[in-house]
Amino acid sequence: MDRKKLKVRAYSHGLAQNLYHFEWCTKYRDDRFGSVMRRKLCEFAINYAAKKWGIVIRVLRVLPEHVHVFVELKPSMSPSKALNLLKGISSRIVRRNIPHLREDEHLWSPGWFIRSVGSVTADTIDYYISQSSKNQYG
Repeated sequence: MDRKKLKVRAYSHGLAQNLYHFEWCTKYRDDRFGSVMRRKLCEFAINYAAKKWGIVIRVLRVLPEHVHVFVELKPSMSPSKALNLLKGISSRIVRRNIPHLREDEHLWSPGWFIRSVGSVTADTIDYYISQSSKNQYG
């Protein structure tokens, strides 16, 4: 990932910074991506899904039994929608290209983890809001 400060993006009617850490596991948490070739295929599939839907991937790491992704989303896309798109499209691509996985109905477990990520803390926001209203309205 680029270590530069995370910037707020301009959209047609406003500014936003929607950053999330996603994590999900393979079905039964088995070692489906133990080989480099399979991990590369999975990375390709997730990147393809992200590009198709306008999801910006900052960091992607495919491990043998789970995936970590650091993404930036448009304000109009919910985190759960983005995660489901990444999982669904990547599952189809991976299962089509690895013969013995074609028989499996599911590549990924139904569970997931989502955490919002920001460049400021909750305390900073609390302080900003409380000071902003005091300065303007007494």
